[in-house]
Amino acid sequence: FWGARVQALSVGPAPLPQRRLDAGALAQALADLVGNHRYRERAAVVADAIAREGGVAAAVVAIERIVKMAGRQAQ
Repeated sequence: FWGARVQALSVGPAPLPQRRLDAGALAQALADLVGNHRYRERAAVVADAIAREGGVAAAVVAIERIVKMAGRQAQ
């Protein structure tokens, strides 16, 4: 799943199928990952988008809502 997401977001190479995974293929994929400036540029764009999402604050609100509802149901 995560390998496909990395590729879909253009922040890394395609995932390696397990049947093709060997030292050479892994070394080639890692060389591509660290040597491709487009991955770095896209990763910066994705990081900025994630930072603007406010995901932690949204998670806290959701958890507090769930806890509050569970407390009401327990009464």
